[in-house]
Amino acid sequence: MASLYISGYSQDLVYADSIPASVTATPRHVLTLDLARMSEVRQPTLDLSNLKSYNIRFPSLDSRQPLETTFGDPLPVMQNADGGVTSFVFYKAARDAGSLLRGKFPPDAKGVFYFHKSDPQISSSVRFRICDDPKPSTFNAGHDLLLPPTYHGDNSPWKISLLSIASKKGYRGFQQMLLDEGLVDRSVMERLRNLASEHEWRIAKLPLYSIDQPFIADLSQRVSIHFVSLKGLVSCKQLPSLQVSWHKQEGKVRVRFVLSPLPKHRDHPSLLLEYLEILTPIKRLDEKDAIKMPVVGEYLKRKGKVWSYSLKDQAEGRKIADIFDIPI
Repeated sequence: MASLYISGYSQDLVYADSIPASVTATPRHVLTLDLARMSEVRQPTLDLSNLKSYNIRFPSLDSRQPLETTFGDPLPVMQNADGGVTSFVFYKAARDAGSLLRGKFPPDAKGVFYFHKSDPQISSSVRFRICDDPKPSTFNAGHDLLLPPTYHGDNSPWKISLLSIASKKGYRGFQQMLLDEGLVDRSVMERLRNLASEHEWRIAKLPLYSIDQPFIADLSQRVSIHFVSLKGLVSCKQLPSLQVSWHKQEGKVRVRFVLSPLPKHRDHPSLLLEYLEILTPIKRLDEKDAIKMPVVGEYLKRKGKVWSYSLKDQAEGRKIADIFDIPI
């Protein structure tokens, strides 16, 4: 599954007590992440085309004294003539096999960074909109920068997740801009910071921000998912029954968990796994395999029965119900 990785570390990056202030709208400057303010502040378009990395400047943060975030963390600045609060971004995506692919930004990567609000809010992100200028009509006619397509044709937007912005050193400029502009409430950002601190290694896995969020499953590997909300995180490592593994099949499918509509689960809320799309040809490796071959629109079946996971009868299932406010 494609995702964005950004590093805030460089040999030129330091955490200083003060730097020269600058508010000139020059290239590489992000003056706002708020779509409603782009024209007002005359946000310039930024050209990332064919670059391996891009250094963003946040001039509105340069005058903060001390040079810290709302939470008291030092803001990263560049140790050069310009100085100033900064962040580096890279064009990285996860290969289908799991390794990282790092390349250059596409040749048409000219536009603006902006805050993309999603539902639930925890799944929001900063994205890059390719457009000639940030005026509403031009912005709407543009499109978000995409990551390279996977070999099965999946295209995902280039983005910095709100979880990453809340927890990573190199993203603190983005974090403070979102807070200063009121795009993310302080209580939400603080909760995300704490959540990431408590479960950082788990969040690096596949996060599901809602029960029915679609995700891609490789049938030849064990599915590793983590349910995340502002109320907490439940790792699949805590849920052996949710470590769905086809073992004797290969191929890729798009799936999602759903609350069971089956009559037998009326008094026992349970999760089912629904097949949404067959992404690559599915091959059975062993004719004795107990799992039925995937069929779009059907639920995962094992030994002729629909697979299910109770949210009521198991302690970890109750945790999932709790973080998503599912009555049991």
